[in-house]
Amino acid sequence: MASILKVDAIESTSGVGVLQPTKPAFRGSKIDIPSANYTTETDITGYTESFDIGGNFNHTTGIFTAPVDGLYQINFMITASNTTTSTNLFAYLYIDGVELVRPRNDPQAGAGASLNYSSVINLTSGNELKISFKSDTDTSVVIDDIDFSGYLVG
Repeated sequence: MASILKVDAIESTSGVGVLQPTKPAFRGSKIDIPSANYTTETDITGYTESFDIGGNFNHTTGIFTAPVDGLYQINFMITASNTTTSTNLFAYLYIDGVELVRPRNDPQAGAGASLNYSSVINLTSGNELKISFKSDTDTSVVIDDIDFSGYLVG
């Protein structure tokens, strides 16, 4: 059963129009992460926070906690290089520790790869989202960029 979030409009007394309450939104990123052995799935932590409207994104742990029930647009991107011997790269999105999605890229002995995800997800207040990364065989993969963001649609 879908959750419905009801928000009452606030009428402006200045004649400007109807205003909407601030919606939670966040964006965290990382760049130039040193090479590491990612053959064991690794949680992405230690983001640089671009913004966190509502204070629901912990940039240190990399966990976003939904403050209210509703539909959220969630996005992430991980780019990696030095994937010469990789056969598969995986990104994971978890909700409350349960895998929701696992984008995969086979760089085919290439110099780089990108793993991307973007979708609307129905979340319940208190749900926790995080992303992680894994390379199946290559111990020298370098993560170049990570971007993790989301916002309440309604």
